[in-house]
Amino acid sequence: MSLSFARAGVRLIHGIRGRFFSHLLRMDAAWHDHEKIGDHMSLATNDTESVRMFFGIGLLLLLDTLFYFVLVPLFMISISWKLMVASLLTLPLIPLIVAKLTHVVERRFDEVQEQFATVSERARESFAGVRVVKTFAREDAEVRSFAKQAREYFGKSMRFAKVFTLEMPALVLILGIADLVVVAYGGSLVLAGEVSVGGFTAFFQYLIRLSGPMIGLGWTIMLYQRGKVSMTRIENITGIRPGIADPDGTPPDEPVRGAIEFRGLTFAYDRAAGPVLSDIDLNLAPGRTLGVMGRVGSGKTALLNLIPRLYDPPPGTLFIDGRDVREFPLATLRRAIGAVPQEAFLFSLSIRENVEVGVANGRPRDGLVEACTRTARVDGDIRGLKDGYDTLLGERGVNLSGGQKQRVAIARALAREPAILLFDDCLSAVDTETEKEILAGLREASRDVTTVIASHRVSAVKDADEIIILDEGRIVERGTHHELVRHGGHYAELARKQSEDGE
Repeated sequence: MSLSFARAGVRLIHGIRGRFFSHLLRMDAAWHDHEKIGDHMSLATNDTESVRMFFGIGLLLLLDTLFYFVLVPLFMISISWKLMVASLLTLPLIPLIVAKLTHVVERRFDEVQEQFATVSERARESFAGVRVVKTFAREDAEVRSFAKQAREYFGKSMRFAKVFTLEMPALVLILGIADLVVVAYGGSLVLAGEVSVGGFTAFFQYLIRLSGPMIGLGWTIMLYQRGKVSMTRIENITGIRPGIADPDGTPPDEPVRGAIEFRGLTFAYDRAAGPVLSDIDLNLAPGRTLGVMGRVGSGKTALLNLIPRLYDPPPGTLFIDGRDVREFPLATLRRAIGAVPQEAFLFSLSIRENVEVGVANGRPRDGLVEACTRTARVDGDIRGLKDGYDTLLGERGVNLSGGQKQRVAIARALAREPAILLFDDCLSAVDTETEKEILAGLREASRDVTTVIASHRVSAVKDADEIIILDEGRIVERGTHHELVRHGGHYAELARKQSEDGE
């Protein structure tokens, strides 16, 4: 039976953990912007383990306790109902004590779990930023900061332990008082001849048999309290509905051709902070290329993030193939888009597996990975590594240079064979000569693909069919490279400066 309960507990937590992980992946980018990874790590590990302890061990103890509480009192009553009543004078104190401590235990355990999440996040940040820590000689400061958080965790754990340790002694004390009452009163009944010595001895043995279940009841209550707090914390996350979801009904799953149109789009991450894009009107036919330039914070990244619905545009402002982007199933829309963000994120997999992440159906055709890396001009670098395409990458691709990571990310986007390509300043870490080669390869490989390139380099966008300049979220200039240079505005000035710098 113990094995069955343990197996059931593991299966239950496997399901809860899988549902929690799946839910996190489905939450929208705006929600993740305000969340801490350490909190989610704590929920997925420490809190789910508390739930498993109750369902794997606590329920077994509860059934065992109920079995004794049903059968043993029947035998005790058959010996002497008077002794049974005497023993029950103290036992009702047990639920009173438990009820008194329950609220305190739950509150303090919740504090422990929250502090554990804080400690986890502190450790994650230090490990993720270890190069910055070393560069600025911040090791001692990070150790002190982590030690401070760890001491707070220790203190809250001790406060929880003090309350928890009161439960067991209180139960044992009540049982001891019950034993004392039975001995005193039972002795008088034996002397009076109402109960035989053998009957009294048997009754006392039954009472001792209840001691184990009583202690088990306290342990079960403690496990329940911890599991309840942890499950509440998990449900507080899983109960949140994603801000971006598939449309109601079942819209037609038609292939995306790649036409993009913005109609008077105004967008804000936070209404209180004001819009980051205002009155955007654009019309990009399938297979055309749009260049987006502007100062830092002008809204380039926001514009690109709206196309795959990482953030939701207002209704009726963004259209793909003439349909409101909000009407597309998310899987259909995002399968048709290959995106390269500003920060090239690579998984701790082989280079080949990282490129294959971009494949829409999960199974690349023969030669696709190599073709994409050649277009991204990273094939030679990969073949120069000891294990070539099977080279395992460290966390975030740490064993590659910044330029190599960007080019692998470009190859990953190309492997999707998308209808729309989005490049968000993804050539910043490569030299201008390599940039020219990559752009030439992209023009050849994405001839029929709608492409949007955001960059601070004129050389990256000068061959685009249309170029727009953003300033404080508004389009202040637009046209081809030659038109903008003749116009003599900000783009022309930027082109002149970059040309002089190149010379």
